Amino acid sequence: MRKQYYLLPLILIAIIYSCSDFTEEDIENDKLTLLGPADGVSTETQTLTFWWDFVEGADSYRLQIADPNFEGIVRLELDTLVSSNQFEHTLYPGDFEWRVRAENSAYTSEYFSRNLSILEPVDITKQKVVLVTPGKEAKVNQKQIEFKWDELKIANEYQFELHQDDWSGEDIMDPKVLAETKLTLELEEGKYAWGVLARDSEKKEETPFTYRNIVVDLTEPNLPTLSAPANNANVNGLSQSFSWNHSEENELTDVSFVLQIFSDKDLKTLVAEKSTSLKTYDYTFTETGTYYWRVKAMDEAGNESEYSSSFSFSIANE
Repeated sequence: MRKQYYLLPLILIAIIYSCSDFTEEDIENDKLTLLGPADGVSTETQTLTFWWDFVEGADSYRLQIADPNFEGIVRLELDTLVSSNQFEHTLYPGDFEWRVRAENSAYTSEYFSRNLSILEPVDITKQKVVLVTPGKEAKVNQKQIEFKWDELKIANEYQFELHQDDWSGEDIMDPKVLAETKLTLELEEGKYAWGVLARDSEKKEETPFTYRNIVVDLTEPNLPTLSAPANNANVNGLSQSFSWNHSEENELTDVSFVLQIFSDKDLKTLVAEKSTSLKTYDYTFTETGTYYWRVKAMDEAGNESEYSSSFSFSIANE
């Protein structure tokens, strides 16, 4: 009989994992409505926005594009998982089938598909350059930045520009004319806008610029200073509100905070670690005693301050 008890933990684990299915909505039979491009469309426009309706209960959507179709696939052009209900992608001339399904952690719907054809483009002015990296409104903590964009088959060169602060700002450097679809630059700390146009130099025609903003933030955030509970304070009640101060002077990107609470002065036994965008956090303890706490700041670019010096406080019996 004793051997049967060894099976209990395994049975409990299986029950816990199987119960996770009940927390997700079953979307296997749900219909996903494709909105665009229209089925069977033929267009010279190489950069298309694939668009569909949201499905209730779905966390993400898998978009796939096959050349020329999924039954007789020659090349899987795209296989991506997105959280929104649209995705922009540049295709070369040819025939394609695209399909989308809804997903969550436990279920997937069936795929819903359409066909389209990209014609050999003759007018580059109707095209658009799709920027790849850095992403939209990127915040980075490194000087060396690789800029990438999708190729347009009709183009034989690209013009890259970098502006101060935003796209209406002053040029940082002379425009660069490139045959490739990438460029690596070393930038100083600051705010920039970068943009690319594609050009058919033989016809002397070009696309409009596509541009994005980027912040290069190389400086760690200012160090938080602790406020309450005060150092060596005696407090009542298991529910406590922590607060601290933080100066935003000379910071280029928004800051969040990590609060750590320990039960020993050597800061080895971690009781709780909490993240917040505010300068305060409410926490409820399970028992009275003496605790130690500290805070550090983290910015959107990934820079981190050191931890503040720690404060101690004691919770008395209620």
